[in-house]
Amino acid sequence: MFKPKVVLLTASLFLISGITVTKVVQAQNNQNNLQTSTSRKKTETELISIAETALKTENDILVNGNIENALSRNPLALRAREAFKKRFETILERRKFLTARKIGFRGFQTQLEVKKIQIDGDMATLEATEKTVRNYDLSIMPPDTPNTTASYTDHLFTFVLRNGQWDLSSNQLLNVPSPPTKPDEKSVPVDPSVTPADPLAPPTDVKSNLASQQVASAWKSIFNIFKSFSKQKLAKV
Repeated sequence: MFKPKVVLLTASLFLISGITVTKVVQAQNNQNNLQTSTSRKKTETELISIAETALKTENDILVNGNIENALSRNPLALRAREAFKKRFETILERRKFLTARKIGFRGFQTQLEVKKIQIDGDMATLEATEKTVRNYDLSIMPPDTPNTTASYTDHLFTFVLRNGQWDLSSNQLLNVPSPPTKPDEKSVPVDPSVTPADPLAPPTDVKSNLASQQVASAWKSIFNIFKSFSKQKLAKV
């Protein structure tokens, strides 16, 4: 028959062992959670950096007019090149158009305000607002030109994980009207996210031609009405 002291000592040892094991498991879980949280935070920072660098590359192209040089100054943007390839080309055309109208920029500051970020396996999305302040090139602008112009654009970025590396796969603009699906040959390559409507810019030839056509059409309609009225009056006589 077991003595009471021995039984009590054995029970105490089992209890202490159980508490120790529980604490060890809890410590391991806390460490795993900390590692997971740290890893997630690192991934979020990486995704934000890729998106922000891609936008800075856009503005670099607008200011300096060279895609390859802009990419070399912002190497992280290479992980967004496929998604932004068409936009880079459009911005380059936009710069040529603005230069022809004596509108230019000498610098910019771009920041992203993150609204929501989700990571699900090898896919991730980032909703953010881009704030870009551009400095006008006053050497080619009219004397009363303001120093800067600012724009705010909402983005939805999509990322994919390929071979252990996150790449930006698409960028959807959420508050910018879509361009015409089949623009005519005279259409101006306008992208409101690159440069907002500028009050300093003179009317384009496209708008002027359109206005002339509208006036001519109106006069033609008036002439036809007058001609029809004259025929009716002569018929009565």
